[in-house]
Amino acid sequence: MRKMKRKYWLPLAVGAVFFGAGIAFVFTRPLIDSDAAAFRLMTTHSNLSIIGDSIVYWTMKHGRAPNDKENFSVLKMTTNSPIDGWEKPLKYRNMEIAGPGRFLLYSTGPDGIDENGSGDDVVYRRNVSAAEKRE
Repeated sequence: MRKMKRKYWLPLAVGAVFFGAGIAFVFTRPLIDSDAAAFRLMTTHSNLSIIGDSIVYWTMKHGRAPNDKENFSVLKMTTNSPIDGWEKPLKYRNMEIAGPGRFLLYSTGPDGIDENGSGDDVVYRRNVSAAEKRE
């Protein structure tokens, strides 16, 4: 039996380690598609962020939040009912009574019951920047 030269051991060992790590990753990584609830929640948060940020931009441009009748129609979208991860329409409420430019944007959550932004409803939350706080 021939002995392998010493200069070949290191590349083979490194290759074996990377091969083993790759196999371990493939079989132990979390699968987003396999967790439908997490995927739906992630989709809902994404849709709320996109729509909510668009409403914030519209509000800053026009000096007021859209009223309840205008809701999503002011955004000039191809559909007037954006949906959440459970394929239910997102809910919008003008909250100008709580302060200028205030609104509530939420999904009814996994149970589909409208709890006005409480319970298991998924609510759009906006972080106010320092510049906006000064205004």
